Amino acid sequence: MPHVSSGRSVEARDEVLQVMYWMLGEGISHEVDPAYVARFLVLPEEVVAHALQGLRDAHLVLRGAGAGTYRLTKHGIEEGGRRFYDEFRDLTKQPHGECAPGCWCHSPEGEGKPCPSVTRAAASA
Repeated sequence: MPHVSSGRSVEARDEVLQVMYWMLGEGISHEVDPAYVARFLVLPEEVVAHALQGLRDAHLVLRGAGAGTYRLTKHGIEEGGRRFYDEFRDLTKQPHGECAPGCWCHSPEGEGKPCPSVTRAAASA
């Protein structure tokens, strides 16, 4: 496995988490293996595999049903959504304080309840 600096390792985990969130949101895939994720990123498959292991250790992904596959946990979806929004907010033109796909308020538990991200934005304004 190639050596990956700790800073690059964190960046790789962020990129993998964001692309998994994007894939889930776009309906591309809910379970991925390192080779599939590497096709969407400018990262070697070995680096993606290492990043997925780090995300698993952080409880953001877990093993999928297929051999060598991973899927986002509930916390992984939330964190992936936050990081995706932070990275791409200028491109998506999502107004400050609006939630993103995968937000708790879109779940059955949150339906009809105030969105925490909108509430936080209003409180900080």
